Amino acid sequence: MEIYYCDGSTLHNGDFGNQVSRVCVTTGEGKLLVDHIIGDKTNIEAEGFAILASIKQHKKTGKKECEIRTDSNFWARAIQFRWKLKEQRLFPLRDLIYAQVDEFKPKVIWIPREQNPAGQYLEANLNKKTKKQKDQPKTITCPHCGKPIVIGYKPSDVSKA
Repeated sequence: MEIYYCDGSTLHNGDFGNQVSRVCVTTGEGKLLVDHIIGDKTNIEAEGFAILASIKQHKKTGKKECEIRTDSNFWARAIQFRWKLKEQRLFPLRDLIYAQVDEFKPKVIWIPREQNPAGQYLEANLNKKTKKQKDQPKTITCPHCGKPIVIGYKPSDVSKA
């Protein structure tokens, strides 16, 4: 069974318009599979996008079973117990994650941060640019509610209010 470690992290978390978020997916041996800057997202959003990146990485293998290990207790429990979230801005992301989990049935488990090679990578590299940093934003549509979710824009694309 494939095992993925994922993490998301944000510089300036809570400073909307100035946040810089990054997601990472690694193997258990620490081999880097995904490293993307996703723009102005909170830390909890970055953690959710890291889980989506893990599922997307697994889709490429064509294999059925996988395990996703995250240090986000929030998302691990939300997925396992189908929590009803209170914060409306997380609804589109939640719906997108739930749809992918329903389709691919990964086992999502919580692990301590110290045991997460993806988290260790992000700690060392959060301030650095990725090798394949995207120049243009990408909009994906939530399959359940139809709302657009914008990902992958540079911090310079964010207008300061």
